[in-house]
Amino acid sequence: MPVVNVKIGDRDFQLACGDGQEGHLRNLASQLNEKVTRISGKIHSNNDTMLYLMAALMTQDELNEANQGTANTDAEKDYEIDMAVADAINTISEYVETVAERVEKA
Repeated sequence: MPVVNVKIGDRDFQLACGDGQEGHLRNLASQLNEKVTRISGKIHSNNDTMLYLMAALMTQDELNEANQGTANTDAEKDYEIDMAVADAINTISEYVETVAERVEKA
């Protein structure tokens, strides 16, 4: 199992990951480091734990917002599908009525 060295804030970490996941892990660590750096510039704290906690909370908030956007998109897709099914049912219903009228006339 590969071990990747990353730096977040002022601390170095050694993290294990799956084979081939080293670059992905470095990218995630880099993104987290950028967030921690931005936060530390705003709140001027030397408390690493607080900075990491704030970064984690901000990341979770972003994830929640993204999931909410996906939920809205899914609801819109469901509505569109429901409308398409309703249209198809109406078309079939009209066809059945036309066939029924032809049978009655015959």
